[in-house]
Amino acid sequence: MKVVLDTNIIIASGWQSESICRKVIDLIFYNKIAQCYISPEILDEYTEIAKDRKFRHNRRNIERQIRRVKRNAISIEPTTTIRLLSDPDDNKFLGLAREIEADYVISGDIEAFGDLQIFEGTHIVTAAEFINILEALNLT
Repeated sequence: MKVVLDTNIIIASGWQSESICRKVIDLIFYNKIAQCYISPEILDEYTEIAKDRKFRHNRRNIERQIRRVKRNAISIEPTTTIRLLSDPDDNKFLGLAREIEADYVISGDIEAFGDLQIFEGTHIVTAAEFINILEALNLT
C-alpha cells in the first residue's frame, strides 16, 4: 500500500501524542502497514509550515515527526505537474500520488481537494477514514 501524507497530518501528529494523525503515522512507520512517499517539495512544505509562529509550543514534536518521515519515507521527484486544484500548493500531493500510483492521499483537509474523492485511482481520505479502511482490512 502506497500513501502520501498531507502537511496537516504531519503537523497534527506532532501536536498530540494520542491523536488520530499520530496513530496513522505510527501505523505507517512502526507497524509498516504502508509505504509513505514524499517529494522534496512536500518535505520543504512540512519544514516551512513547522516554523510558523503558531506552532512554536509544539515545534520540537512536529520536527520530530518530520524527521521520522525523512528517515522512513521514499523520496521521489515527480516528473509531471498537476494543475487541477484551486490552491496550487495542494497540487503537489496529487502530482506525487500520480507518479507513484498511490493508493491513498491522507489529509486533514479534504475540502482542499474539492469534490475530488479519487484521483487517477488514488483515494483521498481523512486520517479517520484511513484508520477505518485499515480496520476493515484487519491491518490495525
